[in-house]
Amino acid sequence: MKSQTIVFLVRHAQTSPAPNNDPSLYDRRILNEEGRAQAKKIGEYLADFGIAKIYTSPTKRTQETADMIYHISGCSSEPVVEKKLNEIYNNAEFENIDKTGVSFIENIVRHNNGKQIVLVSHMLVIAELLKKLGADESEMQLPCQQGEMYRLVFAEDKFVECQKISL
Repeated sequence: MKSQTIVFLVRHAQTSPAPNNDPSLYDRRILNEEGRAQAKKIGEYLADFGIAKIYTSPTKRTQETADMIYHISGCSSEPVVEKKLNEIYNNAEFENIDKTGVSFIENIVRHNNGKQIVLVSHMLVIAELLKKLGADESEMQLPCQQGEMYRLVFAEDKFVECQKISL
């Protein structure tokens, strides 16, 4: 019997816009009050799943989301910062998702076989990863709003199912 690995692919919770829409400040945005409530709700939901590991993009908003999930869900391992989950800012990074993003998830699944893990990232990264893994449009239901997530099921290392979860 093949073991199942579950990956919860979470978009960071809500933030305030960058002042003056200054792109240089995007990585430093933090969660607002609504975002903290969203992250808390995600952590409470995931507490029932026995989360083994949490990986997060290096931005402040994803790390804050991951930290709240970590503290509330009861995960035994502190969040790991992973650059491959970082925001996409240009076309070269979109093209790179196919090479690095999917292989990253496949490696994560292999190393966490039979466990339930969380990846906290950004809308465009999530959308591209879902497309590259082979999720169909009805499963993806894009766009992924702040504080929403996908439950990805892998049998051994083969992607078999995607379900969008809105709390």
